[in-house]
Formats: sequence, C-alpha cells, structure tokens
Amino acid sequence: MSERIPKRIDYYRYTDKGVILDGLIEQTELETGLPRLSEAIIKPVSDIEYHLEFSIDVSSNRIVTGWLKTQVILQCQRCMQDYVQDLSCKVSTAFVTNDFETKQAEAAKHDIFFVEKHSTEKEFSSKKVSAEKIDCLNPMVLIEDELLLALPQIANHSETGVGTDCHIQFDYPIEEQDIQQQDDNPFAILEQLKKH
Repeated sequence: MSERIPKRIDYYRYTDKGVILDGLIEQTELETGLPRLSEAIIKPVSDIEYHLEFSIDVSSNRIVTGWLKTQVILQCQRCMQDYVQDLSCKVSTAFVTNDFETKQAEAAKHDIFFVEKHSTEKEFSSKKVSAEKIDCLNPMVLIEDELLLALPQIANHSETGVGTDCHIQFDYPIEEQDIQQQDDNPFAILEQLKKH
C-alpha cells in the first residue's frame, strides 16, 4: 500500500490494461496535491488511502471503480468546535469526452469525469509533427472531487458517528419571568377577555 500515485495517467491505456492503483497520499501532499480539499477542511488527521481499478464495463464505458478513505478535522457549525470527521466514499466514475459518452455513462449510473483531449507535438528531424490526441488526466483531481463530494453539507458532530455531540453553551441567562410564564395556564388570556 505504499505505491505513489502518478501525476498524469493515460486513462485509455489504464482502462485497456485493467490497471489497479493502491496506495496512500500523505498528509504533507494535501496542500499541494489537493488544494481545494485543504481549503475546505481545518487539517487532515490521516493519510488518504485509495484503491482504484480501471476497466471497461459491459456498455463500453471507460471507468474507474474503487474507494477512498481518510479522516479530517472540520469545524462544527452548531458549536463552532473542531471535530474529527471520517471521510470514505466509493468511486464509480466514467471518463467521457463527448455528449454521447456522457449519456451512455449516465444510463449505466456512473458519475461523470470529463476529460479534455490534448494534442501533442513531436519533433522529427527539426519538423514539428502533430501526433494523435492523448487522453491524459491527473488522478489527484479525481480523488479530490470525490472527497469534496463526501464532505457533509453542514459540518456538525452528529455527522461523525464517533465522539461526543455538540456542547452548546448559551451566554444569556434565563429569566425567572420566562420560567413562570411556562407554568401559567395557557387559557389565562381567555379568562381576561371573559372579564371584559
């Protein structure tokens, strides 16, 4: 599980060969490799574990399946205290380059990852020749997208399933008059109207 994730991959080749990526993304790489995720959290608690399997499904979609796991510190939006949040998600994403592939992937219930085609130029005997289009992507972007989607919409202690719940402290005193009104008969106002 110590395999380092490549910076760029040719997803066509990976799906054709059925490549499996298994490993860790260290906490130290979070800020540079996953900048949007590092902005959304307070700090990471553990390394990001990943397992990604590239393949072609029965509908000829080029897909990646697998899972991601990590722990991060978020700020609870109820009590404003930091807490540890488990993040784990299953990955089932199709790589698409056009509308037809998008519709085909949606019909198969896959998430969509749009890949832009980049043309490359190679130099042959001082002449630049345009080579075939290569479909490369950065797998860190895919991992970052999936983990961002796994974050809770509103971060709070009840989302964790571990640890303690919020301990909200009110800074204003409860007046005796408020307590007394709760004990009064709710029909007391009707008695006052009846007297008039």
